Amino acid sequence: MGLPWILVDPCDSLHYIDFGFNIHYLIIKKYVRPTDHSRLPHAKAFCPSLRGVMLDRMARILVVDDARNVRFTVTLFLRKLGYSNIEDAPEGVTAFQLLKAKKFDFIICDWNMPVMNGLELLKKVRDDETLRHIPFLMITAEALKENIVLAIQEGVTQYIVKPFSQKTLQEKMKAIFG
Repeated sequence: MGLPWILVDPCDSLHYIDFGFNIHYLIIKKYVRPTDHSRLPHAKAFCPSLRGVMLDRMARILVVDDARNVRFTVTLFLRKLGYSNIEDAPEGVTAFQLLKAKKFDFIICDWNMPVMNGLELLKKVRDDETLRHIPFLMITAEALKENIVLAIQEGVTQYIVKPFSQKTLQEKMKAIFG
């Protein structure tokens, strides 16, 4: 059975919801909280404190997933939460072009996609001075601890394992934005 979900704030500390998977928490804690932050090279640079700053309902959100039905579902969840300024992309190359051309306030991205996957897009976003501040929520069907650790090391803001509900998305957004 996979990890249900993890709340990660690489700027300050590790938050988690434990459904009896303490072993996963201990493994991830080992990687997330190095005292010198050497395994989180971008953490201080891209993640200003967002506590208490809820995402404005007019914020521009980019949803990236190669599955049209997932893009539709995530967009529907966001609309039900009151967000209307949502764009989508079917893979990372298109998403990066959109990110360079327009201003976005939040990225929700699948990991497994053709052309440029979510991790590659995350790396490009975190390496770009003009984009690195954008909160990045990774969604994936894989709950392998190695993938979670890798995403954390690359600077993911939050992580959701598919399938997930609108409530889970809302909780993740609340954890990111306060």
